[in-house]
Amino acid sequence: MSQKILKPLVLLLLSYCFLASAYSVAAAENNLEQRLIVLEDKEAIRTLLLNYGRYVDARDWDNFVTLFATDGGTWNGGMGIAKGHSEIKNMMVNSIGTGNNIGKNGSGMSNLHLYSNEVIEVTGNTATALSKWVFMMTAESGGPDPVFIGHYVDALIKVNGVWKFQERVVHGDITRPTSLNGLNNSTE
Repeated sequence: MSQKILKPLVLLLLSYCFLASAYSVAAAENNLEQRLIVLEDKEAIRTLLLNYGRYVDARDWDNFVTLFATDGGTWNGGMGIAKGHSEIKNMMVNSIGTGNNIGKNGSGMSNLHLYSNEVIEVTGNTATALSKWVFMMTAESGGPDPVFIGHYVDALIKVNGVWKFQERVVHGDITRPTSLNGLNNSTE
């Protein structure tokens, strides 16, 4: 093969390799960016799940309802079904109360939620989550008393860059007969 033909052929082959390499790098960077976005979304959702518990335990219903989408956010559990911020807040106030969550000896909490084992799947601006919970109360003797164990099934939506509950379904998996005296420490 003559050099006259070989030189353009080598240049063409090198150009092709360069373009293929550049395309691969761009695709890898795009894939890396997408993976980073999913990881950031999962961390934001974990924070949402934990804030749910913090606000319930603090009886902070004004902040609690902001965790739900304004367009039809729904809470569904043992206390009933509520849709929208106003209904959700009213159900929580009427079921749990607004008083301080203070333990029997005047310190600590009378009850609290523990969360674990979350599995989060993100697809664009929607996601699903499954997580476990334990509801603890102060025992008559003053120690911790696990009263309910269950799981949440969540449909989530990203609204203006912020993750919200579209629907939270509460399932009680293990319960035992007990008095829930002290749960509703309402000051009303």
